[in-house]
Amino acid sequence: MRVLALAVAVLALGLAGCGSLGCWEQQPPTPGEDVRMGTFTGTQVIDEPGREHGSSEFVDGWKEGREQLWYANGKPKVDAQWRHGRIAGDYRRWAEDGKLEAEQVFDGQTGRTTVREWHSNGQLRMSGARVDGRADGLWQWWFDDGSKICEGHFHADLKEGPWKCWNSDGSLDEASSGIYRNGMRAGPLPGSDLPH
Repeated sequence: MRVLALAVAVLALGLAGCGSLGCWEQQPPTPGEDVRMGTFTGTQVIDEPGREHGSSEFVDGWKEGREQLWYANGKPKVDAQWRHGRIAGDYRRWAEDGKLEAEQVFDGQTGRTTVREWHSNGQLRMSGARVDGRADGLWQWWFDDGSKICEGHFHADLKEGPWKCWNSDGSLDEASSGIYRNGMRAGPLPGSDLPH
């Protein structure tokens, strides 16, 4: 399980600021990402016996309003708010057993969207924030045992400042850790015995 978590984190860190949320198993739309379905206006209803069910609203092909999906067992799968094809509020996704897997919570006063994802055992997997659809501020990733994989800051989807990453044995991953400027590694971290 640690190898899978590390692979997910490495993939996510390789993306520019995890801006496309490559660290999510099923990618929720990024705030600002358009979702369009032709010119359809109305309610798309999914209701197949024994399968997931739910509904989504569309206006001129754009998702608009609340989207709710449930698993066949009746437990929620997705609950999201949309405006003109873009996430415009909160987004939550659950596993079939009812455990929360991922969420994006929008703060209308600050314009920040808090993004979090959990491992199947309930341990936090990833946490960060976006402003205008771009990774901004502190982002962190954890192994499923709760030990940290990586942490660092983004500014407008680019790594900025010190980034600290650890191997599964707890040792510092010196190849990934370092000081970043405008998304590029500018040098190593001062010192190499950093606890996590």
